[in-house]
Amino acid sequence: MSTTLAPAGSFVTDLSRRPASLAALAVANGLVTLAASAESAASSAPAAAAEADEDVIELATHTVEGSRAPQLASPKFNAPLLDTPQTVTVIPQSVFEEQAAASLRDILRNSPGITFQAGEGGTPAGDQMTIRGFSARTDMFIDGVRDLGGYSRDAFNLEQVEIAKGPSSATAGRGSTGGSVNLVTKAPQAVPFAQASAGIGTDDYRRATLDVNRPLTADHGTALRVNAMWQDAGVPGREGVDNTSWGVAPSLSVGLDRPTQLTFA
Repeated sequence: MSTTLAPAGSFVTDLSRRPASLAALAVANGLVTLAASAESAASSAPAAAAEADEDVIELATHTVEGSRAPQLASPKFNAPLLDTPQTVTVIPQSVFEEQAAASLRDILRNSPGITFQAGEGGTPAGDQMTIRGFSARTDMFIDGVRDLGGYSRDAFNLEQVEIAKGPSSATAGRGSTGGSVNLVTKAPQAVPFAQASAGIGTDDYRRATLDVNRPLTADHGTALRVNAMWQDAGVPGREGVDNTSWGVAPSLSVGLDRPTQLTFA
């Protein structure tokens, strides 16, 4: 080992000619120095973290709860609503019940792009509307079957309403360019329940509905459902004009616990 003179208080060695024991000692001293530096940094970390915590703004916690996206009941749409290349609006029963919508005209007010008419052009009375400026009088469907009747449709037997906007020849066949409206009626279910509602209002408005569902077999394979409605009301702003209507809609389903079901309505 060779040595050289250095200023007072220092000692310089040639590491290339050191014995193995001295080289190991030098490495150990280096590790000790590194560990001491790490300990010093760790001791200063809590102080830095405390200063950073003072600058952090805590936001209020919000919990968002929701249900699954609505599904199209029409078998002509064989893809999920998100993957359907068409503007489709699904209005479930819960929405128009909360709004106390008693007719199809009231339900369709939830969808933009629909304009209501009053029978202009010699067309019969009833639900007259245009979708995106095109008449949709003959583009009404009930459970996927075209409904050409010129009448005012009630909401007491509707499960949901599906509005498809734009050319729909692939799903609805021949029709207008504006779109189509499919009415999904209430069908029997495997669980028993009974619901009733009543309402009164101005212009002698009175309305009552009844919805009863009963399974007929122990294995819930067959069920019967009956919907009924009665309404008697005047017309706001018109004297001597009354509007009275009633309806009964029974339905029977077989095979609720099987892949294939048969429904009589």
